[in-house]
Amino acid sequence: MGRGIFKLSARSVETLTKPGWYGDGGGLGLRIFPNGSKRWVFRWERNNQRREMGFGPVASVSLSTASRKAEEAREL
Repeated sequence: MGRGIFKLSARSVETLTKPGWYGDGGGLGLRIFPNGSKRWVFRWERNNQRREMGFGPVASVSLSTASRKAEEAREL
């Protein structure tokens, strides 16, 4: 069985404060830094090397926009 996508909700994104990585599935994740800033990050692997692409801060990029960008990145 594959991994699920869309594990985060808009409400959970607002309320999460503990620093760390929170995956939404399909390579999209929310990274919370020790200073409290939150950023959307897309992770993938190419040639056995992990890569990351930032989609921007939560304050200016919504969960739905980040999900759409992640879907577009997966298609590439």
